[in-house]
This record gives sequence, C-alpha cells and structure tokens, in this order.
Amino acid sequence: MHPCLNLTEIQAVIFGHLLKPDLQVDGDPLPDFATLASVARTCTAFTEVALDALWRDQTSLAPLLQVMPADLWMLTLRTEEASTGEVARPKILTFVRDLQEADCSRFDYYAPKIRRLLASRSSEPVYPDETVFHSLRSYRPSHPLLPNLATLRIDIMHPKHIKRMPLTLLSPTITTLNIFVRDPPPYEVPAFLSDAARTCPNIRDFRFSVSNPEVMDTLALNEALTALVSVMHNVEVFDIHNRVPTTPDVIWQLGNFAALRCCETISLPSGLSGSEIQRLFSAGQGRFSKLRHLMFTAPDLDTAANVIAALQCPLNYLDTSVGKQVLQPHFALARFMASFERHRCVSSLTTLWIYGSRKIDGPSDSIRGAFRSLFSLAALESLYLNLSCTSELDDDWLAGAAAAWPRLRELAICHSNPPKITLAGLIPLIRNCSRLSDLWFSIAARPFDSDLLLPGFCNTRITSLFLHKSTIVSPVGVFRCLVLMFPKLKTIDVVEGEGREGWARVSSLLKESMEDEDEG
Repeated sequence: MHPCLNLTEIQAVIFGHLLKPDLQVDGDPLPDFATLASVARTCTAFTEVALDALWRDQTSLAPLLQVMPADLWMLTLRTEEASTGEVARPKILTFVRDLQEADCSRFDYYAPKIRRLLASRSSEPVYPDETVFHSLRSYRPSHPLLPNLATLRIDIMHPKHIKRMPLTLLSPTITTLNIFVRDPPPYEVPAFLSDAARTCPNIRDFRFSVSNPEVMDTLALNEALTALVSVMHNVEVFDIHNRVPTTPDVIWQLGNFAALRCCETISLPSGLSGSEIQRLFSAGQGRFSKLRHLMFTAPDLDTAANVIAALQCPLNYLDTSVGKQVLQPHFALARFMASFERHRCVSSLTTLWIYGSRKIDGPSDSIRGAFRSLFSLAALESLYLNLSCTSELDDDWLAGAAAAWPRLRELAICHSNPPKITLAGLIPLIRNCSRLSDLWFSIAARPFDSDLLLPGFCNTRITSLFLHKSTIVSPVGVFRCLVLMFPKLKTIDVVEGEGREGWARVSSLLKESMEDEDEG
C-alpha cells in the first residue's frame, strides 16, 4: 500500500466520503454501506478504520448483541398490536443462558465504536428483549453499554418498544438526546427523564415530543423536565412538542443557558401577567443572549406581544402560534404586530411563521395597518401567515410588502375567506423580489392587461403555485397571464375552493404548452 493511504486520517476521509448519503429512502439518507464494506475487505490495513465507520451509526442494539456467541442468543417472531390497530411482527432477540465473561470480548470490542444510536425504520426490525438489558445490567451494574455514545434517539412508535430502551444507555458522554413518544408507553416517561437528569449533564441538543400527553402524569412530567433542564448548562438546542404548557421554572432555566441558540415549541400557560413574562423573557442580564431560533405557542395575542417585546435578541427564525380557538380584537393584533417595530430582530429576522386566531374582529383598514408593521423586517426571506384575518390584505398591501422585502424567497398567505388579492397584485413581487421561488396564496384570479408587466420582467424561479381557496374568472385568460409572469411554471396545486374546475382547465393548458415545447 502507498504510504499516503496508510495514514489513519486519510482513510477516515475516504470512508467518511462513502458514508455521505447519496440516496434517499422514505425521506431518510442512505449511506453507501455496501461499497464501504467492499473497500474494507480489499486490504487489511483498511479494516480498523472501516469498522469504525460502519459501526459509528446504529439503528438498534441487535447487531451488537449478535456479535456475541451464537449459543447465547436466539431470535423469535412476536406479534404485537399498537393502540392504532397496527400489527407489528418484530424479531425479538433473547438470551437463552446466563452471561459469562468470555461472552463479552467481541461486544467490548465493537461497543466503543458506536457513537450514534438512532431509531430503526426497518420493516422487520430486530429488538432486544427487555430481559437482555436486565442481564447486562446485572452482570455489569456500573459499566455503560456504549462507553462512547454521543447521540441517542428514542423513537417510541409502539407501546412495548420503550421497555426495550435500557436506562444503562444513559451516560455523561451523551450530548444529543432525542425522545419521541407516539403511543401510550407502558411505563412513565418522566422516570426516564429523571434518570437522564442524573446521568447526562453534558446534553447540548435535547428534543422531546409526546403526541398524547393526556395519558401521562402531567405534574410528574413537568417535574422531570424541570430537573433535567436544571443540569443542562451546555444546551444549545431545546425542543419540546408535548402540548403540555411549559412551566415558568423551565422557561427561567432556559433563559439562563449561555449557549442556547435554538428553542422550539414552548407552550406558554394561560394567565401569565405582563410583568411575569418580562421577568422570564427579558434579554437583560444576559438571558437568552445567544438565542436565534424560537418557536412558541401563546394563548392569546397579548401574551405573544409581551414575549416579543421582552425578548430583545436578534432572532433569525420565529414561529409562533397564537390563540387558535379564541376571538381576538383588532387592537390586540395591532399590538402584536407593532412589537416587531424597533425590535433588535428588524435587521436579522429572515423567517417568520405566524398561526393565529380563527377570527379577529375589526375594520379592514385597521387589520391591514397592523400587518404593515411587518414591513420593518428588512431582512425577511420567508413569511408564512395562517390567520383568518389575512383575507383583508389587498393588492396595495402586497405592493408594500414587495418593496419592503426584496430578499423574499417564500411567501404563504392562507385563510378560508374570499380573497382580496388579485392575480395582478402579484406583479410587484415579480418586479421587486427576484429571489422568490415559492408562493402559497389565496387569490382572486382574473386576467389583466399584459402592459402592466414591463418588458423583461418575469419570475423564472417559480415552477409550482400552491393556491388555497382561490377563485378564478376566464381560465384561458388567467393561463396567458400566468405564463407571462412565470414562464417556467409547470404545476398548480389547488386546495379547496369553488374554482377547482377553472383551475383544472389552467393546469390542462399548462400541460399542453409543455408538451408543445418538448415537441418543438
């Protein structure tokens, strides 16, 4: 072998390149394990580094357990039914005799190579039985199973799967801990979080999701989360999706984390006073000093406005859901939107998502005026508004938006009411927003005079339009306008609305025009 290839660092680069995902299976990256294994077998000098690469990421502990002597374990099929009615037939690995010291030699060789343990998406997964972990824990009570584990993802899609997630996997080496619970677990998740608080003080990335928190003890869950965040002094990413209000104690602890840059889906409880919100979220005294990415849910617009006003940090990303089931007054909307003016994020915020009340009561001019407050966000690149009152936005407002946001790449304005924005109202976006590539709109589509489009002005980035409850008059005329505005347009996806037949005609004309281009 050439000396240059015999360097461990060079071999690591080669095998790391093979592990870079080239394919996608069900949306997940698929590394080229087959080629990596073939290269590893061509030369004995490659073996060690190749094994490191092959074992680095695992979706189950079953492969590790199967390197142990064959007379120690066996596989059996088991039929299980989830609460959703889905039937699973996993292969279950069990020990058939007592552990001995000689059984662990190959286990001890491969276990330190595993750095990330992720959820398996195999159609026929192999799961170690819970008795296997009892045996390992009893045999080596103070010995971590995976001494170099850095990332642990627990994806609990079936009630019995959590039983197979051993507490012995928790260790101080873990920096990324992701827990996803989608079915009622047979034991309390809070107990697992409490153990994590004791054994994982170095977590930097923590994500916790419960799809059905009503089956759990909410008090115990919040107590466990409070204990966990009290020791996560190095946390950079904190993500909770549990539909259970986040306690003030947890929010207070998060604000003290000097490294926190991403905080997702805090669910604010009802009844928080303005002074309490100021205490929890104020960026003074170094609180939330590194925060750049925030997702939160507020019970009403006033609470959301108080959070934005208190949190004076240069956010890049903000996603907020506000009072979905509550009737909101227009002056509360105005106060919420005004909280962005003169905010520290006016020159840094690139992405803004707002979900809101089903109904906001007030004059149309007042509602449009409230949304003009967003024009101060000069760096905005992506805006998603899903509020019923956005039906009041018109062509004049959209022209102001196009002038205020020249960097805009994505724009979505969704509602269920008759739209006031017309097809011609999109022209300012074409003139001023040259980077625009995604549009999701509710519009009143009718043909316009082509002279309104100045020669040479069009958008060649947009290939698909997503239209929600959009009306249409004269499909042929609308088609002609669309191809002038978006010459690369290929598809139109229409969600709901009374004009579906008209939009189907436009889609048919688009298809015919593309076929003519191909033939030409």
